[in-house]
Amino acid sequence: MTNEIIHCDQHGDRTAVMSCAHIGHQPCHHIYINPADDEYPEQAWCNICEQARIKDQGWFDYADAVADWRWICRSCLLNASALAVECVRVENPGVPNER
Repeated sequence: MTNEIIHCDQHGDRTAVMSCAHIGHQPCHHIYINPADDEYPEQAWCNICEQARIKDQGWFDYADAVADWRWICRSCLLNASALAVECVRVENPGVPNER
């Protein structure tokens, strides 16, 4: 997928990341990042959403509702990641393993 550009009020025009609603709006202890591939943009979610994904055994109705996906700029993600206790790179967010 080509990198989508969005306008961020704080950072200007930047690469877009599909993010859960929690990142950038509240402190996140853990941030999970799935890099962009040919089909999907870069995705990021927090520990709250990861627990929902585990409970839902993937990204299905419940987990998607908890995540309340939205677009943020990559700079906002980097700022949130700098404050997180841990950032985890997720190569294949299919059916998750409990952590």
